[in-house]
Amino acid sequence: MKVSYFFIAATLLCLSCTSSRNNTSPDAKRKIEELRALIHLSPDQAQKLTSIEASYIDKSKQLRQQGNDKESDLTRLKQKRTSFYKKILSREQFIKFQAIDNELIKQAPVRFNKS
Repeated sequence: MKVSYFFIAATLLCLSCTSSRNNTSPDAKRKIEELRALIHLSPDQAQKLTSIEASYIDKSKQLRQQGNDKESDLTRLKQKRTSFYKKILSREQFIKFQAIDNELIKQAPVRFNKS
């Protein structure tokens, strides 16, 4: 029993050290924290999505700074991000994410039934 508590404590310590070294965008962290409650993300999913979202934000900023903000480039970048999200999220989570990401949830509140 003591050994299992030790491993849990060691794992939490390692995770906190890794996350403090992670230089993710505050915008990405904020977005994923909002999503976490809305689509019930696991801690593992949240961590993966935060890094994907940070990468997406950084690359889209780079495209805009280079004057390369063509719709096709931004669309390709968003499609790539969406494909990563699809791999990480369950089908139900992904559907909810799409509704939120497309700002449909702001237009009309969506109520999801828990089955």
